Amino acid sequence: MDTNPMLTLNELFLQAVDKFDKPDAFMTKIAGRYQNVASREVLRRVATLAVSLRSWGIGHGDRVAILAENRLEWAVTDYALLGLGAVVVPLYPTLLEPEIEFILRDSAAKGIVVSTGVQLRKILNLRARIPAIGFILAMENGSPGDPGIHRWQETATTEAEAGEDLVTWFREAAPKVKGEDEIAFASEPLRRGVPAGLIGRIHVSEDRAGVP
Repeated sequence: MDTNPMLTLNELFLQAVDKFDKPDAFMTKIAGRYQNVASREVLRRVATLAVSLRSWGIGHGDRVAILAENRLEWAVTDYALLGLGAVVVPLYPTLLEPEIEFILRDSAAKGIVVSTGVQLRKILNLRARIPAIGFILAMENGSPGDPGIHRWQETATTEAEAGEDLVTWFREAAPKVKGEDEIAFASEPLRRGVPAGLIGRIHVSEDRAGVP
């Protein structure tokens, strides 16, 4: 009989931070040089972003798209959305504007997180045709003065100065997301044989889950 507990991805993330507490859980390139990012710093960034997303109206079951390459901010966004019980809508950075527009409409995404200026321009070109997109969060840059575009660094700084114990709040909130909750949305251009609509569950068997 399988006696291994079923953990959610949120529980696995928090467990990994506490159990391993690595000084080099991630590496990210800044000014041409790779720098280590510790487990607890990743958790702090995840909690900070989750609070920002919550303040923009994102909660359980809401869909938020990520248009980005493989990078630290992608993982932070993913963990933050999972912690809120939101649904991730992944978008390949190679997709063209018509494909992106279809997926955003199909998923009814309420917001989008983008990486580079190239990806941001795609969304700005589409924004007028997708009114459901309530916010754009730019990892690398944004448009000062545009209330619909948030810049990654400024968002983190503003929320961190708000005075709320963000990490404590996230530690309490994330495990409340149920194991049967959906975590990702696959649309026609992405699914490649996977049924359309919501895919994946947040439950993972501990003995089969890789720990970061």
